Amino acid sequence: MMNSLLLHSGFAIYHFMAWKGLVHVNYHALKDKRLSPMAELSTRFLTNWNFTLQTLVFYGYLLYDIFHVTGVCNEWRRKFKKKLDFYFYSIVAPMGIFVPVVFWGAILFDTTLLRVFHDPAIDVIMPPWLNHSVHTLVSVNVLVHAFQNKVSSFRLQSLLLPLIIFNLCYISCIYVTHYETRIWVYPFLRKVDEPYRIMILLFLCGLSVFIGVAFNYVNNLCFSENMTSVNAKFYSEKISHLGEKDKKQID
Repeated sequence: MMNSLLLHSGFAIYHFMAWKGLVHVNYHALKDKRLSPMAELSTRFLTNWNFTLQTLVFYGYLLYDIFHVTGVCNEWRRKFKKKLDFYFYSIVAPMGIFVPVVFWGAILFDTTLLRVFHDPAIDVIMPPWLNHSVHTLVSVNVLVHAFQNKVSSFRLQSLLLPLIIFNLCYISCIYVTHYETRIWVYPFLRKVDEPYRIMILLFLCGLSVFIGVAFNYVNNLCFSENMTSVNAKFYSEKISHLGEKDKKQID
């Protein structure tokens, strides 16, 4: 448990420093007329949605670790951990991998596909470490936590609905933003007609679902044996506390 506490403490410090940097960037962008539209749209970027969810969940895990170490709120703590695991494996993990894959794939193909504004001032106020914090390390965090957590207690079907709802909410956000500001959050959306735009968004939604299914399938494959051994140990401990008569009834 101390390893988990140290890991999530590290995640908490990392997210705090990244958010401090993002607030700093947003503050200076708002003061620059060239960059103020980007700052005003900052809450509409999928990167920030993803980073916000990841921050909330990892701070939740840190709170769970503290309660576990101190031994308080045992019943509530177990329910809280189950909720955290569900949201992690249903939304946070798939999106934590989806965002870097799509972002860096698009940037390597054409830098104009995702960047709303191409002013050099953006690179001045947004240092590389902060850029990688929200676009690269989010996937590393997911993989490290999954390896440390070793949970495979959810069926794939139960994890898909929250992810699909999240995707549909974000697609709605894109259209609402365009309706309010006449600006597409990502430039590639204005380069295609409406039918193709819908097809692209649905394809990206399907890609995130595919990543979620693949991630959880591999996770369950890797750690199902671990869960089986844990359950077997738990069951054997329960049996050991029963009398001989109860053992025979179970047999």
